[in-house]
Amino acid sequence: MTATELMTNWPDPSTNQVPTDGALTFVNTYAVLEVTGEDTEKFLQGQCSADIGSLAIGESVPGSICTVKGRVITSFIATKTNESVLLLIPRVLVPTTKEYLKKYAAFFKVSLNQWLHPCVIANPKSGQLPESLYVSCNFRLGEQGFHAGLLDQASYQKLADLLPSYQDKENQPAPESIWLDHLLEAGWLLLNNKTSEEYLPHQLNLDLLGAINFKKGCYTGQEIIARMEYRGKSKKRLKVISLSGHQLTNESLPLDIKTADDSQPLGELLQLTSNAKLALALLPVELPSEGSFICDGETLEYALQNNV
Repeated sequence: MTATELMTNWPDPSTNQVPTDGALTFVNTYAVLEVTGEDTEKFLQGQCSADIGSLAIGESVPGSICTVKGRVITSFIATKTNESVLLLIPRVLVPTTKEYLKKYAAFFKVSLNQWLHPCVIANPKSGQLPESLYVSCNFRLGEQGFHAGLLDQASYQKLADLLPSYQDKENQPAPESIWLDHLLEAGWLLLNNKTSEEYLPHQLNLDLLGAINFKKGCYTGQEIIARMEYRGKSKKRLKVISLSGHQLTNESLPLDIKTADDSQPLGELLQLTSNAKLALALLPVELPSEGSFICDGETLEYALQNNV
């Protein structure tokens, strides 16, 4: 089995019982946009909702990059190194995010580099990988903590030599879905090409997840985001809900949600866990804690798992 095969073919979670904490997981769904150069901090401060300027080397913080209208292009986890800032973002959004930032980067001494090789490992310390191999990315989303390792191309090539030690039955990598499910349970939406530029940060609860700093100063979209914080109120927010009824898949999302009598728009179903039992849905703030709605032409029973 080659390194690439191991990083793209995951064990079936229904037949492989693996611990949810401390399991070594190779994550292809996320990749890295690296920002380097002497103006890196100044450039990112003008583009990100997070306070990149306050980051010490080795620290990580969640954030977002928004359009001038305040719509979220991508959310990210930023990690500062000696030479750069690494933005951990959904893989499918790395090229489009890079293209968006290029028009601003032209005025700064910075370079934007895509890491599209398999470069993200969840819980690498638990897998006993050498810490010199990766950049640690420790971050919190609300009350939940996460750990990942970010590999540059050279480190990825070194990792290929270590992979045989993870191919025995007692030390198999965990399926990627475990890590992604944990992010969903924390309320972190995996944005994609369909949902990018569709939502305001408050709708995605980025203000509650520590991804917006309201004291850092101006950045693209900041005026609209600040107005929502101080003068407005988001009528809908992302909610973690349990589901029962009709089986859905992430491939079919996003889907419109209607009231139980199928008469009024209610919100959108945006992401499911691997077993489709939990979901992230954009729903009214004042939604009852449990009930039913119509989605994909079927009635689904729901129960709120968070109190947003």
